[in-house]
Amino acid sequence: MSIDPTKPPAKYWHCGVKIGTGKKYSIVNDLTYEELQEAIVKPWNEGRPFSVSGVIVRSSDSVSEIRISWTQQSKEFYANQHNAAMRASNIADMATDRRALVFSNGEDMTFELLFSGKGAKSNEEPDTVLVERVCRRLPQAARILSTRSRKGKAPYEITDEYDVQDLLHSVLRAYLKYSVQEDPLPKVAGA
Repeated sequence: MSIDPTKPPAKYWHCGVKIGTGKKYSIVNDLTYEELQEAIVKPWNEGRPFSVSGVIVRSSDSVSEIRISWTQQSKEFYANQHNAAMRASNIADMATDRRALVFSNGEDMTFELLFSGKGAKSNEEPDTVLVERVCRRLPQAARILSTRSRKGKAPYEITDEYDVQDLLHSVLRAYLKYSVQEDPLPKVAGA
């Protein structure tokens, strides 16, 4: 079943978050759509800290994986279904995290709510937030350009501060209509 983004279902929303390189997921199940918006989606889109099952997510940069899923039934329904299947096959499955069953039985809505911009109430993020995000990710962009994979293409070399300024200006120009290159004050004689 595909969800109509203009009329999202009210019940059975789930979120799982993994911070850093750890293997442990923090999962919250059976949220209403309003609870999901207030507790996770709005803070994520606004760059504010939020918590998932007691784990505080201070920044989206610290998240190694995040999933939002919607199911037609509650978590309990899928856990009982799984338990019945395990009993029928005489398998003692103690390793399965019953809270995570919703992700394999539900519809993944992570991109639509967190990354497409449709989940945010405001259609445009403030330019200052965008500039900060671009500045934080500039080293990753520079790394891609310095190790070009096309045969015969010279790498973009960053040898000084001016190369960094030019790279930042070119990236910002793609997002901001009026990005202005730095115009340093000329040196005054005797100063």
